Amino acid sequence: MKYKSLTGGLIPFWIKTKQEAEEIRKMTLNARADTIFEKPSFREPIIKKRCLIPSTGYFEWRHEGVKKIPYYIYLKDEKIFSIITTDTNPLTDYIHNAKHRMPAILSKEDEEKWLDPTLPKKEISSLLKPFEAERMDAFTIKKITKR
Repeated sequence: MKYKSLTGGLIPFWIKTKQEAEEIRKMTLNARADTIFEKPSFREPIIKKRCLIPSTGYFEWRHEGVKKIPYYIYLKDEKIFSIITTDTNPLTDYIHNAKHRMPAILSKEDEEKWLDPTLPKKEISSLLKPFEAERMDAFTIKKITKR
C-alpha cells in the first residue's frame, strides 16, 4: 500500500503505515540536487520517475535579524516553469539568505530531455543548476495578518 500526503513531501514505496508516512513526510519536502542520487527516498524517483511541476513563481523569506521579509520570485519571460532545489544564483542568494537554496528551474528547451526515461545520471545532474539570475525577478509581498 502506498500513502500519499496532501501536505507535501515524498512518501517512498517502502512505507507501510500512515504513521511512517507522516514521520518521513517532513524529511522529504525538498529534494536537494547535491544529495538527490544518494538519499534512499529520492534515488529511484530521480532516475526512473521524473516529472515536471509547473509553477508561475514561488515564495521565499529573506531573514534580517529577527525580521522575515516575504518575496515572490518569478521568471521575467516565462509564465510557467518547472523546479527541484539547488544552489542559489545572485538574485535568490540575496533573498534566501539563510539556507542559500533555490529551485533548479528547467528551461523550456530542457523539459522534454528531463522527461526522457533513458537520460543518464550525468545529464540529469547537468540540468540541476541555478537558473540565470538575469532572467528572473522578485518583489516583496505583504504579510497576511490574522484578525
